[in-house]
Amino acid sequence: MRVVLVDPAPRRGIREAYESLGIAHIASFLRAGGHEVTLISSALRCLSVRATLRAIRKADAEVIGFSVLEVHAKRALAMVDALRDAGSKAHITLGGHFPTFNHKKLLRRYEGIDSIVRGEGERTFLELVERLSHNESLDGIEGLSFREVVKIQVNPPRALIEDLDTLPFPARDFAPLVLRQHSPLSISASRGCYANCSFCSIRAFYDQSPGPKWRTRSPERVVDEMEALVQRFGRSPIGFVDDQFVGPGKKGKEWAVQLGEEILRRKLGVPFTCSCRVNDIDPDLFGLLKEAGLTRVFIGIESGTERGLLTFNKRTTIAQNVHALATLDKLGIGYKIGFIFFDPYTTFEEVKQNFRFLSDIAPYWMKKRGMLSIEPSLSARRRRAGTP
Repeated sequence: MRVVLVDPAPRRGIREAYESLGIAHIASFLRAGGHEVTLISSALRCLSVRATLRAIRKADAEVIGFSVLEVHAKRALAMVDALRDAGSKAHITLGGHFPTFNHKKLLRRYEGIDSIVRGEGERTFLELVERLSHNESLDGIEGLSFREVVKIQVNPPRALIEDLDTLPFPARDFAPLVLRQHSPLSISASRGCYANCSFCSIRAFYDQSPGPKWRTRSPERVVDEMEALVQRFGRSPIGFVDDQFVGPGKKGKEWAVQLGEEILRRKLGVPFTCSCRVNDIDPDLFGLLKEAGLTRVFIGIESGTERGLLTFNKRTTIAQNVHALATLDKLGIGYKIGFIFFDPYTTFEEVKQNFRFLSDIAPYWMKKRGMLSIEPSLSARRRRAGTP
């Protein structure tokens, strides 16, 4: 079948060009199954809604899939309505965190949506396309919610993919556009997160499906992909998009050590970035990763008060935050700090504490190697992650 997969995010507000790795993984999975797939990124091509719709119609696909973030949901839903108004008979499906959390509500409110792929998309999407290609019922496709005449059918969840090495490398259709905009290519070495921060949708997303919540590919398989990128695109920078680069406990650190050693063994010489928790930063591990090519780490410090850290369920302390920054600074590794200045319970005294904390750590983040990213506040309205 002919399939088009769309990242509808606008270019406005996106600081750095990126590969839409989620739909790129699904595309390679579908292509391995013999299907024709077109990938469209509104952001990379700086497309308006109208121009994106033209690109979708040009693909003349029988199945249209949108990867939807909450912040871009209205834009994506407007595209769905416009496609239907123009007479599109394609099967339209949505995927990602936002549709997963709101599958029933979206199917009830928007008749233009035929189905929603919940959780990890590769196997569910392939099975959906295979059933549609044979005009078969969608009953029983794990991880799928769909409209059956006027009834909303919710199939059982699909188990998380435990052996990520079985997945093909993602399609790299977006790579030339990303490199043209001087941004890094993306690799996913693992999926999920062992933490459960109260403001984050990641753990809630993976909790929708049975199976281990943090899984990793083998270090050899990850470096195989890095090597393939070097052979195809040269030694361009790589950004690991993992929610949590270093896994839990001894096993997680051993995996990171093996990855660093494998990169060094193959002498790739590729600069890379990653994200991890402050409690996983130690001098020996990150010294090795720097030698392997690590140039910058994103760490979510989030608050300068112990009460704030407790509210966010960070399971870290202010002392650990400062120690992580000092360690990275000593090693000469750059970092970007995530910080949430206000939460619904912030007092005026805590505002002053946050100011003092940021002032105390200024010698770190104000240096050339450091960056500070402040999220002004969190909504006071209690809600499940991802709900409108």
